Amino acid sequence: MIQQTVADLPTSRVTPTRPFAVCGIDYCGPFFVKAEIRKRGPMKVYVAIFVCFSTRAVHIELVSDLTTAAFLSALRRMISERGRPAEIHSDNATTFKGASHALHRLFEMFKNNHAARNEIFAWCANDEIRWKFIPPRAPHFGGLWEAAVKSAKFHLLKEIGNHSLTREDLITLLAQVQMMLNSRPLTPIPSQPQDLEALTPGHFLIGTNLQAIVETDLKGVPDNELTHWELTQKRFQSIWARWYPEYLQQLQARATKAYRTPTDIQIGRVVIIKEDDVPPVQWPLGRIIKTHPGKDGIVRVVTLKTAKSDNVVRPVAKLALLPIPDNRQQSEAAIRNQ
Repeated sequence: MIQQTVADLPTSRVTPTRPFAVCGIDYCGPFFVKAEIRKRGPMKVYVAIFVCFSTRAVHIELVSDLTTAAFLSALRRMISERGRPAEIHSDNATTFKGASHALHRLFEMFKNNHAARNEIFAWCANDEIRWKFIPPRAPHFGGLWEAAVKSAKFHLLKEIGNHSLTREDLITLLAQVQMMLNSRPLTPIPSQPQDLEALTPGHFLIGTNLQAIVETDLKGVPDNELTHWELTQKRFQSIWARWYPEYLQQLQARATKAYRTPTDIQIGRVVIIKEDDVPPVQWPLGRIIKTHPGKDGIVRVVTLKTAKSDNVVRPVAKLALLPIPDNRQQSEAAIRNQ
């Protein structure tokens, strides 16, 4: 295998733009919803996930089928809520061909059905939207949206499976999963040394971080004792319980890759604290105020300042460092020196 050095980020990733001016799209499914007409079996539906290149915000749309009209309808709904994108990226549709038999129809629409493809491209061209494909058999070229939706897609499929939900319940669940993804911390906001706030995709969408309504923990309650609404909330809580530690592991892997081994644990860095049974869309944050290096000089325990306490001791194995841009390293150094 030929391994090249990692290329610089493309211009679309580093140019400041409004949310979803440049975005990627991916599909997952099928899911099943109950038919509104009696004596009809469950109906297949699909999910289209849009990911903003500049803010990493996520927008999720329910798609009724794999036709051109349904796809354009989902695109129109996204544009109505998020604004018209200037550029849309997607993989080369070969992923759809191999993902499942059902998504093979999407591959046919994008690759072999010239009439459908031309209709989509013509509609986008009339609205001044450029459509770009990544190279064939190179999903890592679409790493931004692949990383953002991979675990969410997996847990949605695993949690819902072949169960049939009402359309309203599925739309509610997808909206909560969208909120979950848009609440993830991206980088600290070091406006003041004592601040414990992290920048999230939600800040770009509503001006602040997204907060969920406090719900009763239903993960241990049997399904047959729940109403259909409570069952929807239980599914969301289960998705959060699986996705939350996975996202923290991604941050830890990113930190290891960036800093090599051992990781440089610095005073002033903002971290996510790995706690058990964290409610959905709650991210326990802390700032490192003291390190406790061992005899070999490697830091394995730190003291944190949190929103509730100024003296919380945790092992570094229970922390995930939030990445910070290179041009803010000096600002972080100034905060550590205060």
